[in-house]
Amino acid sequence: MLYFLVFVSISYRRPGGDKIYNVFDNQLPAALKRLQFDKQLSMENIRKLITEADGYQPHLIAPEQGYRRLIESTLVTIRGPAEAAVDAVCFSQENYQ
Repeated sequence: MLYFLVFVSISYRRPGGDKIYNVFDNQLPAALKRLQFDKQLSMENIRKLITEADGYQPHLIAPEQGYRRLIESTLVTIRGPAEAAVDAVCFSQENYQ
């Protein structure tokens, strides 16, 4: 739904379309670059998460729980910038009306 609004706003040159475009092309990528994904997604950290997920018994490694923890921690990390982008779009649409 949000992408449809972005398309309509930009394609018909309504006021607010440029603001939405700016949020997704400038503000959100800049906020994501400021996050420390290199540390979070390093091989050392991934290996540690998978090993700790089901204990340190090498013959019983089941990586699914480790993958789940990695995905959850990444989603928690990007939640702030994603919510800020949604808030910025909502604010620009509220000011339009």
